[in-house]
Amino acid sequence: MPAKTLSKKGENHTLPNIARLHAIIGPVEAGGKSFLLNRRISYSHLTVFRSSAYTLGMIVVIDYNVGNVKSVCNALRHIGCDVELSRDPETLDKAMGLVLPGVAAFGYAMEALGSAAQLVKRAAAQGKPVLGICVGYQMLFEQSSEYGPHEGLGLIKGNVVPLPTDEVVPHMGWNLVELPGDMDLFSDLGQAKHFYFAHSYYAQVTDEQASVAHTDYGFALPASVQKGNVYGAQFHPEKSSRQGLKVLQNFYDICGRKTAAC
Repeated sequence: MPAKTLSKKGENHTLPNIARLHAIIGPVEAGGKSFLLNRRISYSHLTVFRSSAYTLGMIVVIDYNVGNVKSVCNALRHIGCDVELSRDPETLDKAMGLVLPGVAAFGYAMEALGSAAQLVKRAAAQGKPVLGICVGYQMLFEQSSEYGPHEGLGLIKGNVVPLPTDEVVPHMGWNLVELPGDMDLFSDLGQAKHFYFAHSYYAQVTDEQASVAHTDYGFALPASVQKGNVYGAQFHPEKSSRQGLKVLQNFYDICGRKTAAC
């Protein structure tokens, strides 16, 4: 039985019966169109489905048994990403982008990452987009003093230090982040957005080649960093509502552009 076009605000189309053809969803005024398939789908203006002809590749969330791995995977799948949870070297090599999550003490996280640390460094050196989240973001830097010192990945110059004791520690909740126009991670998000934070240490960024987004926490707290193909967020995009999903979508788009250019 052919699918019936439902009444829905915006422009609707009935798709031809082609295998593996997915819906592209978005507000009509932004150029998106909603399609009705012969199976149930979830409509979201942040969700992008791709046909097999345009499959760019997968995002690999590095599996090292630390923290918020499942929620990050779920958030990426929600926006239409092909996601795999792995630390297998061949799988990481095939990925078009890597996500390093983490909710744990810095030293424990680095120890748990183990030999995969060299895989992350190699991927970054080869130009593959890498996104660190929370402790994964802190691990991008040179060193942390959390129960330390502990060496980090050294992809960005700077050290991870305790939040000032005259501020509420840990820092938990929503904060407004000023979004520099030169940071691809915040494309189409405007000048500032609220994101969700949960941390007791922060990165003092000293890398002159890095762009930094800040939030006010009694001082200019670095909330996100970008250096070439290396990206990091102290906040949790997977817990930050639509704007957080947009950050993940932007990273996925960055990965896609990088793959298409190769």
